[in-house]
Amino acid sequence: MRSVSIVSAAAFAFASLAGCTSSGNASPTSPFDGVWSCTQTDSLAYTAPPNSAATSDVNGATLEINEETDGTFTALSSTDAGTSCPLTYITSGSGGTLQAGQTCLSGALTFTYGQGTLTVAGNTLDATLAFTFAGSVGKDGDIPVAGTGTTTFACTK
Repeated sequence: MRSVSIVSAAAFAFASLAGCTSSGNASPTSPFDGVWSCTQTDSLAYTAPPNSAATSDVNGATLEINEETDGTFTALSSTDAGTSCPLTYITSGSGGTLQAGQTCLSGALTFTYGQGTLTVAGNTLDATLAFTFAGSVGKDGDIPVAGTGTTTFACTK
């Protein structure tokens, strides 16, 4: 029973990583800029506590992307569970590569993003993120958790 609550708490904290609003600096013809309607799939594998079951969750999400004038763009996602930290990508043609090593704090959990890609084709967008997480969950924040995860987005504009 305790491992179920650990999984639920961490999954909730992860889901809370999901947008904010800001304005872009790119031209109106940017393939990235705008608000995208997405299906977001989150998968977590735990290294702590031992023997915790992996989890997967699918949610509706909104992804807002703003291209900057320096060859990067910022992506922010939101779900009913909450908001994310902005993640910066380096622009390359109709896609982008996540700038590695970005971190995000959600409650008592720290997420460190190691890699990610985002591709736009017409009015569709696909993105994948890989990360590690560590921190504590539970009513009193007394359960240490850690692991790895992925998030994928399948979006339309």
